[in-house]
Amino acid sequence: MDRGFNEGDLKLYFKPYSQLYRNTQGIVEEMSLLLDQIELSNNDKLELIELAYLHKIGFSPKILKTGFEPLDGALYCKEKNYPLEIVLAVMFYSGAFEIVKRNFPDLMNVYLEHKYNMTAKAELYIDLLTYCDLHRSYNGLKLTFIEKLKDISYYYGEDHNLVNTLKSLENNYKDIIKRVEAKKL
Repeated sequence: MDRGFNEGDLKLYFKPYSQLYRNTQGIVEEMSLLLDQIELSNNDKLELIELAYLHKIGFSPKILKTGFEPLDGALYCKEKNYPLEIVLAVMFYSGAFEIVKRNFPDLMNVYLEHKYNMTAKAELYIDLLTYCDLHRSYNGLKLTFIEKLKDISYYYGEDHNLVNTLKSLENNYKDIIKRVEAKKL
């Protein structure tokens, strides 16, 4: 099993200082800060840091298979024998299932098949990763959830389908933020 995915491995898939590299570094930093405030086992914390490094791996041209990056990342993680929770978190974080329902109906069967394998631990990992993603910019800088929505709108444009999908998920994101905030010590 390939484990211990870290910054060195990340450089094999993204150029250092590229936007995706900086975003991933920001998510890793956010996850580290968050894990200092949540009661979890050391193994879970190690997996979550690794998950933060892996979460955008599907955006690498070396990994591209389906064209939907969360699924491509999950397929990579599954191929490398990562635990089910990491595979599912990469596949479902930040509303990916809802994005598939709205924009990629041809991928629905794959997502439904994996949704049936969901565990409480996977749901926790998805919440924690999504929380971190909602609090970092495309360049990895810390921001609030409201600033993140503005960042996405600025990056893609107000009328972009992704922006509209994410705005429609705003209440889901607020629920995730509340769940994670409630876990903090």
